[in-house]
Amino acid sequence: MSFGFGIGDFIAIGQLAHSLYKDVYLIARGAPEEIRVLMGEIAILSQSIDLLIQELENPDSILIRAGETRVTMVNQVMMQAKGTLHELESFAKKHDFNVGAGEKPRYKRVWDKVKFAREKSSVDALRLKVQYHNGNMNLLLTSVAR
Repeated sequence: MSFGFGIGDFIAIGQLAHSLYKDVYLIARGAPEEIRVLMGEIAILSQSIDLLIQELENPDSILIRAGETRVTMVNQVMMQAKGTLHELESFAKKHDFNVGAGEKPRYKRVWDKVKFAREKSSVDALRLKVQYHNGNMNLLLTSVAR
């Protein structure tokens, strides 16, 4: 049964989730609570994508045998998650979460916190989107477990 695109596309989305999780994890030590919560949600999304990929690679999977409706649902969930992960990637680039730059001077860290405080609602909105995708993937994975 065709998914409209290859399993490699799902793997690329999973790799993006892993990469974003790693980037957020590396900066989260001194980060505000919102970033730490977002990091947890990205970790769950990344694990859910991995589980979904395992199901899709199994030709005997209930998900594969469920028919076109379920295939369409998987495509929609993955494409929505991909869009949100790209938003997160843009947000991270915008705020220059440059992990390899070493320790920043104190004034730079204070300025970063001020800039972040203005973006708190954006972080919350992204976290809610990731939570939404986690719920959708959880429903898909639960239906496979029957």
